[in-house]
Amino acid sequence: KCSDPDGGKNIYVQAHTFGFRQSYADDRDKRIRTGGKDACVSDNQLIEHYCDDSGLYIITEYVNCNGCEEGACTEETEEEESAEEEEQEEDLIKCENGCIADHTCLPIGTRLVHEDEPSYCDISKQIIEQKPSSAMCQNNYECESNLCINNECVSGGLLQKILNWFAKIFGKD
Repeated sequence: KCSDPDGGKNIYVQAHTFGFRQSYADDRDKRIRTGGKDACVSDNQLIEHYCDDSGLYIITEYVNCNGCEEGACTEETEEEESAEEEEQEEDLIKCENGCIADHTCLPIGTRLVHEDEPSYCDISKQIIEQKPSSAMCQNNYECESNLCINNECVSGGLLQKILNWFAKIFGKD
């Protein structure tokens, strides 16, 4: 089996990988266990060793970095930066009728609680903090109480009072 202390292709951590080479000079080399330590080839290039998907063989790859020190890239590579930009663009394309939260497209009106702050996906396709009682609203999901009556956020307590009043009128306790 191949072993890689940094857990695979991790260009930000230096490690020494051990295993067998997938290709070899002749049959005598077939059973020789070998290893490779991640190292900087230059200020902007790293030689990264990691195990293949089968977990049997070492793969050696040269990676271009924005900076390389002590066998690890110090900053994001240009490929990763462009991949992140593409991912953000894909998220925008996939989410035409909602908001993006944690790489997920949420429909307009979805309520969420993030770090104890209630919010919702607004028609403007932005995540917006929910409104307190007495604030102007158009939809229930805009209000912390989830009640928008006559374009105003109403507290849950007021609704309960109204329901209790109706219950008394119609003889239900």
